[in-house]
Amino acid sequence: MEEPAALATAGVTTVFGLVVSDLWEQAKARNWRLFRRRGSDTPADGDAGQDTGRDAERAVAELEAAGREVATARTAGDEATAAAIEERWRERLLRTLRDDPAAVTELQEIVAAFGAPGTVAYVNGGVNHGPVFQGSSVHGDINVYVPQPPAPRPRPDQVPALTAAFVNRTADLSELDRWFGPPAPSASGAPPPVGIGVLHGLPGVGKTATAWHWAAGTRERYPDGQLYVDFAALRGQSGGDVSEAVAMCLRGLGVLDTYMPASLQERAALFRTRTADRRLLVVLDDVGDPAQVRPLVPKGPGSAVLVTSTSALGELALDGARILAPDLRARLRAGEEE
Repeated sequence: MEEPAALATAGVTTVFGLVVSDLWEQAKARNWRLFRRRGSDTPADGDAGQDTGRDAERAVAELEAAGREVATARTAGDEATAAAIEERWRERLLRTLRDDPAAVTELQEIVAAFGAPGTVAYVNGGVNHGPVFQGSSVHGDINVYVPQPPAPRPRPDQVPALTAAFVNRTADLSELDRWFGPPAPSASGAPPPVGIGVLHGLPGVGKTATAWHWAAGTRERYPDGQLYVDFAALRGQSGGDVSEAVAMCLRGLGVLDTYMPASLQERAALFRTRTADRRLLVVLDDVGDPAQVRPLVPKGPGSAVLVTSTSALGELALDGARILAPDLRARLRAGEEE
C-alpha cells in the first residue's frame, strides 16, 4: 500500500494542478469528503443530507481558492508561499487518511483519474496531461508547468554562539551528556523518549553559558535542528509570552505568519504536529514557570528540552525532567572556579 504521506503529497499536487486546468469542472463534481473539515461528515440527525452538501461546497471552494493562490505565488516566483500552502493542505489530508482508512482508496482513485504522469501543457486555455503534446497547429503561447518537488524542510540552528571563554564546567557537561545521550535499545522496540532537563541557580552562575556550550557540541545528535527561546525578552507581554514563544518556534520550522494559529492551544498542537517526525533540541532560557515549558516539548522521539531558570521548576519532575544546580555542584567540586 502506498505510504499515506506520499499519497497525501500526490493528492495535493493533483488537486491544485486541476484547479487551474480545464478538467477542474469535471473533477470538482466528485465527492470531496477527503478535504472536508474534520468532524464535518457527522452532522446532526435530520440534517445529514443538507449539511453534507454544504460541506462539499465549502471543501470545493477552499480547494479552489488554495489552488489558485498556489498558482499565483508560483507565477510570481514565490515558491516559499506556494510550498507553505501545499504543506498545510498535505497535513490536513494526511490526518484524514490516518483517521479514515477508506479515504486512502478514495484518494488513490482521484490521483489515478486526474493525476498527471509528467508535465501539464496549457494551450490557448486548453490542457493536456502527459509528457507529450501533439497538434497540427498552435496559435498563441504554450506554457508548460512542471510540478515542483516539496521544498526542503528548514533546519533551525537558533541557539546563540558563545563569545567568551568557557571553562570549568566539565562535570556539568558530562551530566547533560548522561541525561540526553543516545538511548539504549528498547527490548520492546518502543521509540526513545523526549528528555527534559533543567539547569537552575542564582543569576550569574553560568546556566545559560553551560546550555549554549552543550548545545554547540550536540548538533549531530539532533539532526533536525535546534530551537531557542529567551523568555526574558518576552516578559511583559500581558501573558502572551508562552504563545509568542510557540509562534517563534513554529516560524523556525517554516510556518508563515499567514498560517499561524491564533490561540496558544492551536499553536501548541501545530508544534507537536510539526515536530512529530523530527529529532530536535529546544533550549528555553530564563524560564519562570513550568507552564512555559510544556507547550514547547517536541513530540519527535529522541528530542530534548534544555531549560535554564532561577527556580528549580520542581513540577516538571512529574514530566520526567531532571534537575541540576550548577552553582551547588561548583561549590562541591574542590578547586573548580565558577
